[in-house]
Amino acid sequence: MLAVVSAAPLHAVLVAADAVRPARVPAVAGPLAVAGAAGVLLAVTGGLAAARRAARGAPLDVVHDTGPGRGPARGRLVGGLLALAAGVLLAVRTAAVTGDGRVGLALSAGAALVVASALLAPALVGVLARAGTARPGGRVTVALVRAELGTNPERAGAVVAPVVVAVGFAVLLGGLVATSAAAYPAQRTAQLAGQVTVERDGTPGLPDDVARALAVPGARIPLPTVLVVGGPAGPTAVDAVGTADPGLVRPGEVVLSTPTADALGLAGGATLDARFADGGVVPLRVARVLPPDERRGDLVVDRSQVRAHDPAALTRTAFLPAGAVPDPAPPGVTVRDAAAYAAAEYAVDARLTGLLATLLVAVSAGYGALGVAAGVGAATGTRRADLAVLVAAGATRGRIVATVAAETGAAATLGSLLGLAVAVPPLAAVASGLSAATGTAVAPVPDVGVTVLAAGTCVLVAVLAGAVTAARAVRP
Repeated sequence: MLAVVSAAPLHAVLVAADAVRPARVPAVAGPLAVAGAAGVLLAVTGGLAAARRAARGAPLDVVHDTGPGRGPARGRLVGGLLALAAGVLLAVRTAAVTGDGRVGLALSAGAALVVASALLAPALVGVLARAGTARPGGRVTVALVRAELGTNPERAGAVVAPVVVAVGFAVLLGGLVATSAAAYPAQRTAQLAGQVTVERDGTPGLPDDVARALAVPGARIPLPTVLVVGGPAGPTAVDAVGTADPGLVRPGEVVLSTPTADALGLAGGATLDARFADGGVVPLRVARVLPPDERRGDLVVDRSQVRAHDPAALTRTAFLPAGAVPDPAPPGVTVRDAAAYAAAEYAVDARLTGLLATLLVAVSAGYGALGVAAGVGAATGTRRADLAVLVAAGATRGRIVATVAAETGAAATLGSLLGLAVAVPPLAAVASGLSAATGTAVAPVPDVGVTVLAAGTCVLVAVLAGAVTAARAVRP
């Protein structure tokens, strides 16, 4: 119910950020029913698994101490190892995939590794807690924390698991956005190396007089338009670019990229009947078919023909060799280098993906905080006898509260470190794939702010929940 109620405020946030249209979103029963049924099924399954294991204990276990915990169940260990293997395989696969499938595989790899860490958390806690030996004369609180984590790792695992999920997904989602925000502008910057861009400041395009003033040797001043051309599938609207470069195309000619020529079923020397914006049909001879080049365009015609048939066409951006901008520059224009232009071009995508990632991280961190609080409350409730022994041994209430808070804080810190560790392989795989796709060196870029926020929230909630529940458990 809380999730359904929170949908409307979440939609309002997305509308305010221009991420979605301000339209009414109807409620669809199918996804709500599936999500609700999945939540109930998981809760019942977890409860049955815990009850079944508890029922295996001998009757006398409820009246005397049976010693250290038995450790994680065999099924949990097997499931954790299988999830670990699946995560590693998916991470390797992510590095070799191109296109949009890379992000989905990275999230799948991260999910598998997070599940593996959550399942293996008790075993990892026990190993780390028992590593080394306690030093004689060491601090009592440290000794008690180590003893509790090593003796009952499953109690600590109840705190570690939700922290791993929250921090792991926070690191992965934030890192995906930050790495992409570094990779794509870097690719565009490399494509525009040695060039500067000129755009109209505050208006949608460059008028013809400004374009003529910028027509220096080596300049590219594309004039975009839309043509309707015939093809095997019938009339098709295609984006075209008008250019004033006579070495590339002349009036009455058209230059096509290889994919466009194949799609239209044309070869060099063929005739393409193109309908311009004014409705006029002009036969254009295919002068050349060239390999794809984003800077040139897939369909190039003479600039004068575009202007004659499309008076409203405007050049958005002119590309000039660095240092070739006329001095003084035409009034009302903005000149930017390749890096600044690439960053501005990706700014909208970066803002929207960053917002969506922040919302997902907030949901993940909120889940982690709730899971930590519930795990701490349940774990503290099962150790009232242990706390009573400490009271009988002379421990003050403050000492007990500090000890339990230190235990839960240590478990949450370990979960944060595991969450960071499991997110690194898929994030590195995404960076490797982006490097191959963009042709530039791309390194994983973690979002430090998001990581600190998620980890800090979980650790703070764990410490506070441990202190509050311990204070209530030893209350006189």
